Amino acid sequence: MAKTSSPFSFKAISAAKMPREQRDTLFILGTLLFILLPHFFYLPIWASVLTCLTLLWRAWLTRGTAKLPGLLIKISLLVFFVGATLISYKTIAGPQAGGTLLVMLVSLKTLELRARRDALIIFYLGFFLIMMSFFESQNILIALCMLISLTALMAALINAHMPAGYPPLKDSIRIALRLMLWGTPFMVILFLTFPRLDPLWALPDPNVAKTGVSDELSINSISELVQNQAIAFRVKFEGNAPAQKDLYFRGPVLSLFDGRVWRARDIPMHNMLSAEEKEAYFTFSGPAVHYEITQETTNQNWLFTLDLTPPQGAPALNSNRAQIGYGGQWAVGRIISDRIRYDATAYFNYRLGSNTPPNALYIETLLPSQSNPRTQDWAKQLMQDPSFAALDPRGKAQWLLNYIRQENFHYTLQPPAGYTAATAADQLWFDYRAGFCEHYASAFVVLMRALNIPARIVTGYQGAEPNFIDSYWIVRQSNAHAWTEIWQPGEGWIRIDPTSAIAPYRINNGSLFLTDENAGNLSFANLPFIDKLLMRWDALENYWNQWVLAYSVDAGIDLLSRLGIKNASWGTLVKILLGITGAVLLVLLLIIRWKNRTKDHWLKAYAVLRQKLQKAGFPSDATTAPRTLAKQLASSAAQQPKLQQAQHLLLRLEKLRYAPSASQHHSLKEVIREVHRFHIS
Repeated sequence: MAKTSSPFSFKAISAAKMPREQRDTLFILGTLLFILLPHFFYLPIWASVLTCLTLLWRAWLTRGTAKLPGLLIKISLLVFFVGATLISYKTIAGPQAGGTLLVMLVSLKTLELRARRDALIIFYLGFFLIMMSFFESQNILIALCMLISLTALMAALINAHMPAGYPPLKDSIRIALRLMLWGTPFMVILFLTFPRLDPLWALPDPNVAKTGVSDELSINSISELVQNQAIAFRVKFEGNAPAQKDLYFRGPVLSLFDGRVWRARDIPMHNMLSAEEKEAYFTFSGPAVHYEITQETTNQNWLFTLDLTPPQGAPALNSNRAQIGYGGQWAVGRIISDRIRYDATAYFNYRLGSNTPPNALYIETLLPSQSNPRTQDWAKQLMQDPSFAALDPRGKAQWLLNYIRQENFHYTLQPPAGYTAATAADQLWFDYRAGFCEHYASAFVVLMRALNIPARIVTGYQGAEPNFIDSYWIVRQSNAHAWTEIWQPGEGWIRIDPTSAIAPYRINNGSLFLTDENAGNLSFANLPFIDKLLMRWDALENYWNQWVLAYSVDAGIDLLSRLGIKNASWGTLVKILLGITGAVLLVLLLIIRWKNRTKDHWLKAYAVLRQKLQKAGFPSDATTAPRTLAKQLASSAAQQPKLQQAQHLLLRLEKLRYAPSASQHHSLKEVIREVHRFHIS
């Protein structure tokens, strides 16, 4: 039986030539879908689904013969999109609601894509959507995706301006790439010299959730954060890096306790101590550790510093002044809504607050009267033992650490579900004997305060992951940690980490997700190639963050200083920008004029020959044909050999112009050389 080819087979489709209108429309729809892909990660699922369905519907209408929807259908969809956005966000204004509505309306606009005017509107909206992608994320993948989107969108725009016919899309793409190549130098100039001025370069969103360690701590708050693998900050040490067990990065210090939640005392150091007292409050010795931190966006004002970073080693920021709080934590006077970088100096051998007046320690001894009654009763029983009561605060804390080691306590990411905030300390000591770092830190401080020992919780991060490609250490949200400090007379605040007693491998290795359940299996896979690949990718992202996203006015001024321009300011950058822009425009103007010059080598050769003949007494103009001029020379050609040579050159030029052969280029070069060698008196 003979086989019949279906009209819908792949072979038939590939052989058929799609009409230009269909091809161009599908190319625009595909380009628009690629532009919208990064937005789908941040839009509600319903908005992404509706947008994709609308684009697919328009593509189906393009391939078929169905008419585009009428005005009533489009108005109904418009009302539905606006209503859904209003229900979801309670508004249609603002970055999130407005962005969601714009994405859906752009897809709706494709349903009336008939004329070039409609296509141009979609192109302009596409350029705006490309810019909007960077409001949500500015990582290197988004930048690469937007570069491809920009190329495709420019190709679609160029194709829309092509004359009638069937111009290949590859020609439009080639022109788009050439235009982008021409614009690259100007882009680099703008990047290096254009001043980043707020609020143009900063669009803070108060609705964005805070990330990372906060100034409040409740049961299970850090254990939930520890399961987040996002990067909190990167650290680069000057010289050798400290040991993992010393990598404590101080954040909010929590002294206030209402029986359920621990909170920070937001008191600047200078409000409590005079300049002399402040100098004595921080005493340190031994070698200094110089380091640089690149902190990710947190939408909080905390700076995380290596413990301990005193005022003498204060974090150096470009445009913000950091202040140290009563607990030794650093902060800035604004919400950190972007990535920041700062240098600082820390000391491991230090004393903190040894001169603290007794009235200032009163807050760190308070406990709600009804909070964890069994723990408070236990403290009273311990104090009835003369040998225990005779111990100083450090000795009592060490006794409790030994108790944790000797008894059947466990360190786990999945604490028992029965924990309640009001009695968490009682439940840890007497019921469950299992928990995460915040359970042990909270219970430890409660017992210390019940023993009338000043104690508080310090939150931050512990440990880091080295990247040997770029020498940076990566601190992730999963490194979030809580430890304690007690006050020892004559020594001040001393770090006591209960986790080191119950899970020393967590502190000594700085590894992630180390608990009693997986402490014996630190490596889940032996894939060194994947590890190196991930490290290289992280190093690439870090370079992108450091040299592209972190480039600012201060970085531009620093660049000018390296180039020898002293006392530069942002005004200097503007002057350089205007000067370079003017120079570039002048060069482009000269190039355009040079390109607009006559490039017809035949006309140049004919003009040179006519000029030489005119000097010999045979005038002509540009409209005189070569054969006509040759006839004028015929009467004198027999007497003058030079005129015969000129007549021969004119006839050859005519033949090359009006009867070209395969060897035209080669013959024209020969004639041009002969014309230049031709001389007549």
